[in-house]
Amino acid sequence: MPALSYLALIAQEGLLYDLSTIEELDLSAPWFDRNATEAFSVANKAYFTTGDITILNKVCTPSILFNKDMIEEYSLDDPYQLVRDHQWTFDKMIEMAKTVTSINSPDDLISNENIYGLLTSYNDALGIYGAANQKICGKDQDDLPYLNITSAESINILQKILETFQEGNWYVYAQEFPEPIWTTSFATFLEGRALFRPSAFSATTKARQQSDLNFGIIPSPLWSEEQDEYCSYCGSGEVAGIAIPMVCDDPEYSAYIIEMLSAEAKNTITPAYYEVNLKRKDARDSESLEMLDIIFNNIIYDTGEVYNFGGVKGVLDSLMSSRSTDIVSSLDSIKDIMQTKIDEIIENYNND
Repeated sequence: MPALSYLALIAQEGLLYDLSTIEELDLSAPWFDRNATEAFSVANKAYFTTGDITILNKVCTPSILFNKDMIEEYSLDDPYQLVRDHQWTFDKMIEMAKTVTSINSPDDLISNENIYGLLTSYNDALGIYGAANQKICGKDQDDLPYLNITSAESINILQKILETFQEGNWYVYAQEFPEPIWTTSFATFLEGRALFRPSAFSATTKARQQSDLNFGIIPSPLWSEEQDEYCSYCGSGEVAGIAIPMVCDDPEYSAYIIEMLSAEAKNTITPAYYEVNLKRKDARDSESLEMLDIIFNNIIYDTGEVYNFGGVKGVLDSLMSSRSTDIVSSLDSIKDIMQTKIDEIIENYNND
């Protein structure tokens, strides 16, 4: 059970069994994550997936933490009601963030004299893009990946995200804080000096344990009110996957054990994490409980993200860190590489 991103690498080297061919394993069972299996398979071959056997796909699911006291202090719209009314959008988040920002020490952006609308990081560009129900790669009717991030719609969305993050100092990057950046930057939110923070649920638990901050939990924003549903775009870097290596002498027995443990985990581990850890401990109000259902009901994964064709994730991080909006040229520079890598994986999987 290594991380999904590592499984994507060794799957291409022919080191894993195709789980869909093992009779003892039913990938359509409710204890496996169908969204994950559909995203990670290629040519209808599923060498790895994830599900209830791990809680890491929940722990790493993104949400937005917000400071409830700041909402009241600045007479802002209730985020919970915005979510219910299908009005919690990217534009609304930025509007609210800019309202509370107060930069009293412009020469020291991480000064405790500053108040920020958003505490963010370089990789949040991809999270916002995914929350807009966009993916690096789509899938055709034969379960073959194709580039979606280079489409006109995707380019327009990414262009707006990048341009929005060039409009002044209404936010601060975690990477601008001293090491360890995830601790020192998070302290800014826990001290009540940031309105919003995109966070995995691992950070939500830390917020509950480390502070008395009056915070709430809401899903990542819609791109617009026309979007059908909220999307929780789950990255693959720290999420554990399930796979059976080719060196296994008895894959059917291994599959049986995986199936048994996964089924039991759905009845024990998942409820314990969701009901006990999140609902009884991390959520500090009844509204957050309502939001948890919205967040976890639509965890989505991305073929292009887990395989990281052409190093595309690094391109977005680089643009955010350099405060550049040149998404077209950046994607053009790796477009052929991405397509070559996609073609290679299709050929490899078809020949297995």
